[in-house]
Amino acid sequence: MPSWEAKPPVEVASFENGNRGDQTQRAYGAALFFLLTAVVVSITFGTVRPWSTLAGGLQGLALLVTLQVSGVRRLVLTQMMALILVAGLLATQVAWAEHPIAFMAVPLLWALVVLGTIGAIGRHLASFPQINMQSILGLLAIYVLLGLLFSWLFMLTTNLGCPFFANGSQDLGSYVYFSYVNLATVGFGDLTPQPGAPRALAVAQAILGQLYLVSVVAIAVSRLGGARQG
Repeated sequence: MPSWEAKPPVEVASFENGNRGDQTQRAYGAALFFLLTAVVVSITFGTVRPWSTLAGGLQGLALLVTLQVSGVRRLVLTQMMALILVAGLLATQVAWAEHPIAFMAVPLLWALVVLGTIGAIGRHLASFPQINMQSILGLLAIYVLLGLLFSWLFMLTTNLGCPFFANGSQDLGSYVYFSYVNLATVGFGDLTPQPGAPRALAVAQAILGQLYLVSVVAIAVSRLGGARQG
């Protein structure tokens, strides 16, 4: 009889944990959807400066959703929101007044916010007791964020006085487009980086992206399959 009475609390606890996991899984799916939407809008409308500001705002919304899903503290979320607002205001100055300080600050602030979001996801996923579907979605969100991070680093390179592209326009849409083409190692050839720092940065992104897929994501997916078989 004592052993029979001890079973229901364990079953109820595992059921509640499962519900929390399902909610987190759906939340990371929503974050991934917002991130992918921001990428598509940035590539589509980022070639025109007034619309590129709107595309940056959508990126900011996607980053805030991802930070919220990752369970960051309210203070950290507020600080990130402040950085996004400042970056958005400065981007307006770039679009209309072409202020030199804004040229430098905008890509730097966005890169810091994206990098902080990647760190927040990694910290959140490290707290999971085992690999599950929510872990895979979080890792895929990091992969998408790597593309955004390098797109802002490419822009920062140009604004530091070293034009990134050897051909083509230097705008947000082009940076985001090239970043994901390079991350996927497709190589269409319509945009090519300049010799020197731009090429080195592009190669570093391609290597990092491939290593991330074949190591972190692949190992996580294999462990997910093993857990299901078990």
